[in-house]
Amino acid sequence: MGELLTVKELATQLKISPWTLRAWCSMKFIPYFKLRGSVRFRESEVEAWLKKNASPGRSRHRLAIEEAMQK
Repeated sequence: MGELLTVKELATQLKISPWTLRAWCSMKFIPYFKLRGSVRFRESEVEAWLKKNASPGRSRHRLAIEEAMQK
């Protein structure tokens, strides 16, 4: 099943405030579920969500543009 994380644990890992994480849950921005009224996160789902929502950094983006211009 994978590891289940609490709001506090995931907020610490993501280096954001627990309030921000709770706001993301209320907006249904991040995958979560409730277990007996407590919000929990599956580590595997959060990792997939992070990969899906990652944007290329400026240098990676610039490199892609330069490569496209050389073609």
